[in-house]
Amino acid sequence: MAEGSRAGRGSWDEGALEFSGLSRVRLDALLQELLGRVDEIMESQERLRALLDAVVGIGADLDLNSTLDRIVTAACELAGARYGALGVVGPDGRRLVRFITHGVTDDEIAAIGPYPEGHGILGLLIEHPEPIRMHDLPNIPGPTASRRTIRR
Repeated sequence: MAEGSRAGRGSWDEGALEFSGLSRVRLDALLQELLGRVDEIMESQERLRALLDAVVGIGADLDLNSTLDRIVTAACELAGARYGALGVVGPDGRRLVRFITHGVTDDEIAAIGPYPEGHGILGLLIEHPEPIRMHDLPNIPGPTASRRTIRR
């Protein structure tokens, strides 16, 4: 009886999809692509969580100096940058009244010299507030106070 009932139900793989060798390769490729996209989503989720943590941390204290320090630190962490800086433009809209750095030691600051005031590259950013990426900073035309220390 047991054998008769098993024969009536069929085998465990009855109705299973059959794949040719080429289809199986395509399926494997699609699964790899899916796993890659899941990894990208997880990385994006981690970055969004870090951004949220940074926003919450920045707003935790109302002291302007510590808030600006936390902004620079959070930006460096989110961008994976070793160094970061934030310039605060004064009421005249042309010069920096404050310059906050992250990742630069006191000795490096002393070697670079006085903080920028808004000339050269920073003046360009003040006049045209758009992101810029520079691959060869020492050869940028115009005055840059730190050009002598950037060659490493």
